[in-house]
This record gives sequence, C-alpha cells and structure tokens, in this order.
Amino acid sequence: MALKSLFLPPAINIALALFALWLYCWGRGRRVVRSFSLSLLLLSLLSLWLLSTPWLANRLLLSLQPAAWLTPAEVTVSDSLAGGAIVVLGSGVRQYAPEYGRTQPDVDAMVRLHYAAQLQRQTGLPLLLSGGVGSVGGLPQARVMADFSEQQLSVAARWLESRSRSTAENARYSAELLRQQGIEQVVLVTQAYHMRRAEKHFRAAGLQVLAAPTQLADPHLPVAEWAQWLPKSSALGLSRAVIHEYFALFCYAFSFS
Repeated sequence: MALKSLFLPPAINIALALFALWLYCWGRGRRVVRSFSLSLLLLSLLSLWLLSTPWLANRLLLSLQPAAWLTPAEVTVSDSLAGGAIVVLGSGVRQYAPEYGRTQPDVDAMVRLHYAAQLQRQTGLPLLLSGGVGSVGGLPQARVMADFSEQQLSVAARWLESRSRSTAENARYSAELLRQQGIEQVVLVTQAYHMRRAEKHFRAAGLQVLAAPTQLADPHLPVAEWAQWLPKSSALGLSRAVIHEYFALFCYAFSFS
C-alpha cells in the first residue's frame, strides 16, 4: 500500500520536483540538462496545482463514473427491484474516534451508509454490508458499519460479510452469502469513482448489478468560474482516488485477459 502511494499524487509530483532539483544541481555547466530539469520541475508543480482544482477533479470523476445508474424514479418501481438486496461496500474505519467512544466508519463509508439507508426505506430490500479487517486490525468494517447504521440511521443490516480485504473479495464473498438466500440481483452502493471497478467484480461473481453510486460528478460545473481553479485538498483527494481507480482497472483488464 505504501509503495503504491508513491506513484499517486501528491507523492509522485513531489518526487518529480525533488528529482528535478537534484538534476538541476548535478547538471551545472550542462545547459540541456538544466533546461530539462527546470521543465520537469514546472511540470510537477503545474500538474499538482491542476489536480488540486475542483474543476479538473470533477472532470476526471465524470470520465470514470458509470454512464447509467439507479435513478429516484426507478427506486419507486418496486417490481424491478423485487427479490434483490442492497450491498454496501466498506472503505475503511476510524479506529480513534473518542467523541463517539467506539470505532466509526470513515467518511466515505458514512456517505455510502446514508444513501443505502434511504434506499432501504424506499424499497424495503434487505441490506448486506461488506468489509473485513483492515491493515491496522480491529473490528471488521462490516461490523463497524452495522453498528453505525443501526444506531445512527435506524436501519439494521440482515447480513454482514466480514472476510473481504479487497473489492474482488467484497464481490466473491457477498455473492456466496446471497446465493445461499437465492438472491441473484443487487443494488450496489459505493462512491461514483469506485463504481465501475466494483460493478465489474460483482458481475464477474455472477450477480446482476444495479449501480447506485453516490457523490457523482456535476456535469454542469462552470469552467469559467475562478473558484474552480483554486487548489483544494478535497479536490486533490478526489483526483488521487480517480487515478488510483484507473490504475486498478488497468490491472483488472490484464488479470481477465
């Protein structure tokens, strides 16, 4: 995980900038080398700035999120969802949450759970929460999400899948649980940037998938608004997540080729 992070922003941008500075110092008296190092330094800083802007982060997300997803109108048509289940994927936990007195889902997981709770109230479909123990140990993500959903959202999960450590395992173990109940169709809840890969894994596991992404990109975000070009840490985080997903999809394509 730590090695993978070195190839994602902002680490890769900082590494390129440091390499450019080293190259500039090493290349004293070599005009070509110093020109190249200055160009590389400018590229690393400019790319870091652009990846931190809300407009570019939104466009990157727009390029990745699914073309079709479950709409509010479709949710009200109960016949199209009958016999299925809502599956929510874990994303991580906050081990240190003294204000709550117990481990909590991370921010992305909370957003997913809020949307899943709304879908569950609208459809009456049973809820499956999927997520195992993270790299730091502790309670399984599914258990933490279930406690939050029941106590904070008044929605109880019917099944907990607590063995998975990746999206592929989310799909495999969730499919095993649901097939035991005769369920072949799922309403899949995760962030928009994660949905394309999650759909592929769940379909590969033999399930019919209705995508229910949350935190979708805004297709009408104004490019000419100056505030959209000011760097924000949240925008950089989104750009990083999208780039990570593209890398993961690239690896997925080779693993199934």
